[in-house]
Amino acid sequence: HCLLPKRFVMSWQLRLRLLRFFHWLSLSLVAQLVSVDSGQPHLCYDRQGLESRKEHRPQNTVIDMAAEMGVELLTEEQYRELQQLGEFDTKSSSWVMTPTDVRDLGGALFCDRRFGRVFVYHNGAQSYYSGRGFRCSLKI
Repeated sequence: HCLLPKRFVMSWQLRLRLLRFFHWLSLSLVAQLVSVDSGQPHLCYDRQGLESRKEHRPQNTVIDMAAEMGVELLTEEQYRELQQLGEFDTKSSSWVMTPTDVRDLGGALFCDRRFGRVFVYHNGAQSYYSGRGFRCSLKI
């Protein structure tokens, strides 16, 4: 339902500007949700990865933590869009949503920014590192 008066006609340029602004705003909120710091718990990708570890289990998983927060992990495409707004993960890395075919083979994807480029890597879903967190989105 439109909140504008019926006589209000928006030009396509204004619509495009508003869409870009709200897109930027939503990605800006994403960037602020989860940051990696030395106090963050060690996180593997998902419950299946955590259960597969016989010893030295991490404290939680990114999938479980995101669900507790009511947010969704960024996809690789969303992560790349986020990196167009600034330089994130220059000294850390972030788990991203992993496609089912990769996850079925035991893997999980993470991304970072190095040398002015965005890189996508893989690890076993059971792995965790102190410098790896996750980026997520909150749909309003």
